[in-house]
Parts: sequence; structure tokens; C-alpha cells
Amino acid sequence: MRMVQSGCFGEALSVYKERLSWAQKMEKRITTLREPPNLSGWDLQNVANRCEFKFMENIIKQVLQEANQTPLDVA
Repeated sequence: MRMVQSGCFGEALSVYKERLSWAQKMEKRITTLREPPNLSGWDLQNVANRCEFKFMENIIKQVLQEANQTPLDVA
């Protein structure tokens, strides 16, 4: 059996639930925004002997390889 709160206490509880939900959403967004800077990336200084053409070619190959492994859900 679920108890339903009413009156001033019910209103306060409802506001608290909204604030808690908002705080959880904000924490998730903050975590998501902090993630990309912590990811390793490609560095021209350390890849393909600083040759920009080979550097871009390697990136394109990697992207195509990962894209080809992505299953498509076509209705």
C-alpha cells in the first residue's frame, strides 16, 4: 500500500523530489562534461612522423573501421 502525502507536507515533499531530481541530472551533466578532456587523443607530434597527410589518413581509417562495425537498425 502506497501512502500519498497531502497538504503542506505533501507540497514540500513534491518540491524536495523535484530538487533532488534536478540535482541528480546536474551531477550527471557535470560528469559528462568532465569526461572528454580526460580522453586520450591523437597527437600529430607522435603519429605518422608529423606528416599531416598520413596523420589525417590514419584518423579516417580509424573512423571508417569503427563506423563499419556499428550495426544499423533499419525498419
